[in-house]
Amino acid sequence: MTESHARGRRQPPIWLWVVAGVLLVGVATTIGLLLGNRGGGPVPEAEVVTLPVPTPTVSPIARDTGTPFYDALPSTVLAFALSGTGQDEGMVNDGALEAYRLQYTDGSATLTLLAGQWPTTDEAAAEYQTLAQQLAAEASASAQPGAEPSAGSTASPAGPEEGAVLADGQEVGRFTYAPHADGSATIVWSNQSAVLRLDGPSDVLRDVYAAFPL
Repeated sequence: MTESHARGRRQPPIWLWVVAGVLLVGVATTIGLLLGNRGGGPVPEAEVVTLPVPTPTVSPIARDTGTPFYDALPSTVLAFALSGTGQDEGMVNDGALEAYRLQYTDGSATLTLLAGQWPTTDEAAAEYQTLAQQLAAEASASAQPGAEPSAGSTASPAGPEEGAVLADGQEVGRFTYAPHADGSATIVWSNQSAVLRLDGPSDVLRDVYAAFPL
């Protein structure tokens, strides 16, 4: 037998078998862990990140003490601060005992609030229905094929959305939300004997309504 044939049949060194064995054990362990997880083992819970509630960067104007209803209207709500107050004759003419027009600003955007107090919950509910029907009519008119879009309009507004106003799980009134083609929106709602209307940018109006204390 020649020397070259002898070298061709020489067994691999022992250290090579040791390394191969270690690798096979590692692969088997990894496969076992993966298959074990497929059986519904514990999965780490996703971390919930809570964003801070926006606060105003401008100071609300000072206002004198008034009636309990007037004092219940907030001076700040989320990033918006009170920037103006006055009486609202329109709601008074509709039967409100008292009514106010308030303006809020975050330094750039403006919200306008009309808030009135009625003698009874039934009268407040009737005023709410009148305002909600007006919103529905406005939305229907703007959705007509021949209607002219408002300046700056980029899309047709969706129809009004209506739902219950809840306090401690109990229904205390109704709300109607209507976006407009110019990017603004209006929401009207009743809360027992109070009726409120809020106008402002559609991208913040829902959050302001949800945070409104009345």
